[in-house]
Amino acid sequence: MAVRVRSTEQLGHPVWRRMKSVLKIGELQGLVFKATDEQLVRAIRHPKETIELICLEAAEYDRRSEFLLPNIFPETEWLKKIAVARFLNAPLLLLTYGKNDRFLFRLHRVTLDRSFKPAAEEIDRFADEKSFVIWWASIKRLNQTKRTVEAKPRQRRTRFDRVIEQHGFQWGGNIDGFWMANRPPYVRAIFEVRQTHRFPLDEYDPARFFSGTAKKGGDYKTWLPLVYLHRRYDLPLVLITLNSREPDLFGFAEVQAVSERKLIYADQMPPGRNVTADIGLFKKWLERRVNRAKPNFLP
Repeated sequence: MAVRVRSTEQLGHPVWRRMKSVLKIGELQGLVFKATDEQLVRAIRHPKETIELICLEAAEYDRRSEFLLPNIFPETEWLKKIAVARFLNAPLLLLTYGKNDRFLFRLHRVTLDRSFKPAAEEIDRFADEKSFVIWWASIKRLNQTKRTVEAKPRQRRTRFDRVIEQHGFQWGGNIDGFWMANRPPYVRAIFEVRQTHRFPLDEYDPARFFSGTAKKGGDYKTWLPLVYLHRRYDLPLVLITLNSREPDLFGFAEVQAVSERKLIYADQMPPGRNVTADIGLFKKWLERRVNRAKPNFLP
């Protein structure tokens, strides 16, 4: 088999793997906001304004016979992605590239069939880059000002980013994790995971790098889609910090809001003050956050 999933993530940290096995966590490699930056900020500040969303995954294969949904993600993962899409009232789309296919890309909608199994229906096809980019420009309207650095080698493993970036666009954001329930409303919290190689977890605070560094742009626009989900769907926004050299520990904090200048934690409690190896303790903390007061506006 030679199926390659489009991904910028490398969240193979032992804690994250353990957390996904203990908690029910769904992931999305693409969540597209059909809005400009200005429309997104306005929707955060005015809860009656909503933004159309698209859940998007992508994979490429060498032989047509390899195009089977279980070859891309296990059925349990597809079911979580479908549940997230339903919660967000968004379609779950799958973009594919097949070697020697007469079309450049094919687009599929992933839903449940009559047996409640994940199934893919082809809904569009793009003969060349021009037709694909016209479609991409119609859905991808947020600017991406933060350059990818560590993720570049992973993006190059599939063809999608190369085509998109050649025409002046970017793929856009992903969602590291949704904490899932077994019944509606399905999604209980949003996870944003940050990993450091330099700092001990009790010293690592992403808020310190919010304005950017010499090599990386600032985080304000990176957080806006997450804050919109936090605000629109009444979900706790949870930051998890990991260190590649600390395989058993993680930090955690609740993000209350962002401004153009800073990241604001609930109870003024950064993740460095909540470092533990106890996922059970973290789950209890998370349960208390789920039923707290409504999320905040941008200050």
